[in-house]
Amino acid sequence: MLVLLIFVDVLGLLMFCKYYQAVANREKIWFITGTCRSENNWLFDRTLDAQKNLMEFFVMPDFEEEFLYLMKCLRERDVILELKEMPNRCEIEGKL
Repeated sequence: MLVLLIFVDVLGLLMFCKYYQAVANREKIWFITGTCRSENNWLFDRTLDAQKNLMEFFVMPDFEEEFLYLMKCLRERDVILELKEMPNRCEIEGKL
């Protein structure tokens, strides 16, 4: 029951986040994930489509500037190949 409550709470938080999708360099996805998970919970990432190297990012609105700077640095190093802001699919679909 506690796990379900935590999941519902996380889903609620993700619905209020800024949402981005990115195409990543397949060999560097581990680096992206490690970097995002070390960022004190203001950024959540996951692979959306492994075949297309497509990742999604949920960013707390107060940290969007930091996220965009991080993505800029990763793009300069060809870790992120393409980045676009999109409507938050959790808000639209109401689910992950």
